[in-house]
Amino acid sequence: MASKMWSEEDLQYFLQRLMDETAAGNIHWKWTNLDVFRKITSELVERTGKLFTLEEVNRQYGRFHTRYWVWDQALKSRRVRWDLIQNKLLVPNEDI
Repeated sequence: MASKMWSEEDLQYFLQRLMDETAAGNIHWKWTNLDVFRKITSELVERTGKLFTLEEVNRQYGRFHTRYWVWDQALKSRRVRWDLIQNKLLVPNEDI
C-alpha cells in the first residue's frame, strides 16, 4: 500500500463524501460521527490504496470544520466583505 499523504484528489473526494453525508443528515456538528467516519475511511482506503486511519480522517474533518468556522465568522463581520470582481476577501487595515 502507498503512503498516507493526503493528495488534492483525496481531499476533494473526502470533502465530497462529507457533503454527501451531511446532505443525507448523517453528519452532526454537536456529537461524534464515528460510524460515518469509519465508512468514509474504508472508502478512502479502498479507493486510494493508502492506509488512512479513523484518527487521520477525524483530524482532517476537524481541519475542514475549523476552516469553515473561521471563514463563516469572518464573513459575518460587517467590516469584512468578499470582492467578487477581484475574487478575494477585503479587510480594513485597522482590523489586520
